[in-house]
Amino acid sequence: MAYNEMVQSLQRGLMILEIVADAPDGMTLAQLMERTGMKKTTLHNLARTLIAEGFLDQRQDPIRYAVGEKFISIARRQQQSGLRQKLMPFMREMHDAFPSATVSIAEQSGFDIVMTMRLSPERPGIIQQPFEKISHPYGMASSLLFQAFWTDEQRRNYRIVYPFNVFGAHFWNTPEALESYLAKIRSEGYSAPDIIPDSYPVAAPIFGASGEIIATLGIRDSEANRSKLISLAVSCAKRIENENMVQG
Repeated sequence: MAYNEMVQSLQRGLMILEIVADAPDGMTLAQLMERTGMKKTTLHNLARTLIAEGFLDQRQDPIRYAVGEKFISIARRQQQSGLRQKLMPFMREMHDAFPSATVSIAEQSGFDIVMTMRLSPERPGIIQQPFEKISHPYGMASSLLFQAFWTDEQRRNYRIVYPFNVFGAHFWNTPEALESYLAKIRSEGYSAPDIIPDSYPVAAPIFGASGEIIATLGIRDSEANRSKLISLAVSCAKRIENENMVQG
């Protein structure tokens, strides 16, 4: 195919994605018709195809279109690849300060929070990547940290996949107790749940340039080191942000 023989349907599909990506609340079909200049039937068929492939999402009340999970996942994977390389020196610094601790990075993958890198005393100096261990939705510092800084809609969707009464009641008894702890996370800027005996986990948020949480920097060690663990995790996360290392 010659360079000037473009596939029009692909061009139009990419145009839809580019326009919708700039609308956090999504766009109605009428708005897309106005922006793209496409006919209603053409736009509807393209949107239907993009929805079926996961690149576009159809929301209700009112019906509007937003970027889908597959589109977000591709962008996130590109971002995460570079992010992980930048975070490795910080993981080593934290492990050098506490050789008996386990240091980890957690990131969002679909509806799950997964541990993607890990540095442990069992394998000193070796960063295991990707580790890809799914964090418990209500029993891990990293999962709670993501929930604390997610939007209300993201939390609602997460709890459809992981109902509180099935996965969270054992740890928090009531949804109100969980919400109270999430508010505490937002106030203090870190997650350190006291729900696992003989272990003290701390996780600090890593925010992208646009302000959304994209990863957590965690460390787990003896509770005797509580204040030092919190200080180290939070300070390293802040240094990452201050050095403008994270692109949202």
